[in-house]
Amino acid sequence: MSEVGRQHGTIRGQLVRPRNIAAAMLGSIHEESTAVSVGMRGALVTGRTLQMALVPVLLEAFGQRWFERGTIALEFRDGVLDQEEIQGVIEAPPPGARDVQVRAWLERPSGVEVARGTVSVGDPDVPPALSAQDPMLHDAPAYDLIAAYTPGTQFPTCTVTIGADSAQRWDAALPSLSWFTGGSPWGGPIASPAALTTALTAGCTAHRRLFPIDGIAVDGAIEIRNIAGPAFLDTPYRISSRIIGRGRSPRTEYFWYESAMDDQQGCRVAEMRMKLRWMPHAPRRPAGSTAATATG
Repeated sequence: MSEVGRQHGTIRGQLVRPRNIAAAMLGSIHEESTAVSVGMRGALVTGRTLQMALVPVLLEAFGQRWFERGTIALEFRDGVLDQEEIQGVIEAPPPGARDVQVRAWLERPSGVEVARGTVSVGDPDVPPALSAQDPMLHDAPAYDLIAAYTPGTQFPTCTVTIGADSAQRWDAALPSLSWFTGGSPWGGPIASPAALTTALTAGCTAHRRLFPIDGIAVDGAIEIRNIAGPAFLDTPYRISSRIIGRGRSPRTEYFWYESAMDDQQGCRVAEMRMKLRWMPHAPRRPAGSTAATATG
């Protein structure tokens, strides 16, 4: 696990270099030619991978209790390419605080923010950063890409088991804690934030196979909430989810959805709120034309 340090009222992780393990996903923002075609500097590391940069900081600030009753909520502000350095930072919580929420962010060595939001443990008296947002704030009269994805839509209910192969895949993207692939204080290995996020997207992924969106998906924001965690590997969980809002920005259309993870006895283990953005494909150039310079 990376070492952490305290400085000027913050807890800071070491600089890390996340890997783009989704580079082979043709037609995605994580694949080079597609990313460049829509004005990105190159193929982007997944948002769920970037969350992992905060794990050592969360453990330092809150201990293992974070995996039982903790949250992380991040809105992504700038793309990260394969092995670009970033650092996880949070405000240092008050000494001895049991129920607290503080600001959190990811930044480059230059200080430029990659993502910002909140982290918490226990039962603070304020909601996480994304739960505090109105998911219908930027609703539009019409949509070109996500017209069929209306608020209230229920995604298929799925049963998901997080296996060792998934754990090892995310560990290769950004190693952070041995508990995700081996023994933990709770016994067996537990789900990392990245693996937990992937499990909680199962219903949305299944729905998108039935009703494809003719665009390029980008993780806009992710909030995971451990309700009675942690989630364990090799254990089946029931995933239910529904759309709670949608909107438009100058370059994207997006929808918000909530997911819940329950164990086989019906007990709530974890929840997630995600903003999934969609960009239109770059227009095809007529034969013989020259490429214009991308301006962002």
